[in-house]
Amino acid sequence: MLTVKDDGVIITLHSHAAPYTRLGMVLVVAVIISAIGVLMALGWLSGLVGVALVLMAVIGGYGWHWFTPKSDTVHLSGGQLRLTPYEFSHQAHGKVVNYRLEPSDSIRLLPKSNATDNHTPMSLCIYRGDGKLLYQISGFSQPKHREVAQAVLQGTAVQAQGKAIRMQSSS
Repeated sequence: MLTVKDDGVIITLHSHAAPYTRLGMVLVVAVIISAIGVLMALGWLSGLVGVALVLMAVIGGYGWHWFTPKSDTVHLSGGQLRLTPYEFSHQAHGKVVNYRLEPSDSIRLLPKSNATDNHTPMSLCIYRGDGKLLYQISGFSQPKHREVAQAVLQGTAVQAQGKAIRMQSSS
């Protein structure tokens, strides 16, 4: 749902399930532990060696996750997105994220076309001047909502006329 206010717009976002970032590590460790169990059942490994290998697999899995690079990108979905020119506020699950765009920041819509498939959610991405992705906002119910969000963040005035929304150029 999109609501036009005097100073900007409020867009209600749908929640998207966040990917479980440790799923790869959990699957690899589970396969290794099951292989160790099969080898122990066949009698090819002694109990002490098998337990030591299981411990090494678990500790190695957590070590792998600990030392892999972490993403600084903030993924936002669900809740309410309040947009005013050059800044936004996202409220969901009792948390509030505020951000004011810098002059060097850029805003892109992903996927670029309005035709979306079920695998790629409609997203509005905010990039720093050096090209690093800062925020990925998804959960828009309609492609027009993310276009309005992009226009408001770029400083375009938005007016509601009944059910139609008109965007005015600031120049």
